[in-house]
Amino acid sequence: LFGYTAQEAVGKSVTLLIPPERIDEEPSILERIRRGEPIDHYETVRRRKDGTLIDVSLTVSPIVDNQGQVVGASKIARDITGRKQAEESLREEDRRKNEFLAMLAHELRNPLAPIRNALEILRQRGENKEAVHSASEMMERQIGQMARLIDDLLDVSRISRGKIELRRGSIELASAVNHVVEASRPLVESKGIDLSLSLPQEPIYLNADPTRLAQVVGNLLNNASKFTDKG
Repeated sequence: LFGYTAQEAVGKSVTLLIPPERIDEEPSILERIRRGEPIDHYETVRRRKDGTLIDVSLTVSPIVDNQGQVVGASKIARDITGRKQAEESLREEDRRKNEFLAMLAHELRNPLAPIRNALEILRQRGENKEAVHSASEMMERQIGQMARLIDDLLDVSRISRGKIELRRGSIELASAVNHVVEASRPLVESKGIDLSLSLPQEPIYLNADPTRLAQVVGNLLNNASKFTDKG
């Protein structure tokens, strides 16, 4: 387990195996053994002959003579490196899952404001066919984006890996940005902020995922609006 031969280890202090930063553990272990107390599954770190550190579980039992006096100790060291790595992997997976879910929860809120705004337009301008058509298209885009996000939420395997799927396609930059601005404008206007766009005159096509691009630009606009003073 530790890489030593019997000739190299027998007769040496057990501190041969203890890293310097854990040297204070041994006196407390010895004190318990002197009192006749067994130590079960004490998890710590020990050092191999080549200097590498390994996670171990120690079980130490006092050995007593015929008079009941403690005269030694029997120690079993188990290598628990694999178990420790598995535990750390589970913790990391849990951390990624929590980050992923927090991000999705944040993203799911973004389409709600433009949908509410579109509904208000439909209520107020129900007789204006152009306004109704524009509001309907906006709602359709935002609901499509929410559907993608909900798909992400339901895909448990991607949650555990912390992965987001990209569905690339040819999209026109100005059109994509204008759709996002349309969705973010209610929040921008509620803060009394002037939002101006400077987009290229010639069409620029991207090989990108329109939903993810909308998330990126939408988050920039929404966060800028939230953290900019009114006016």
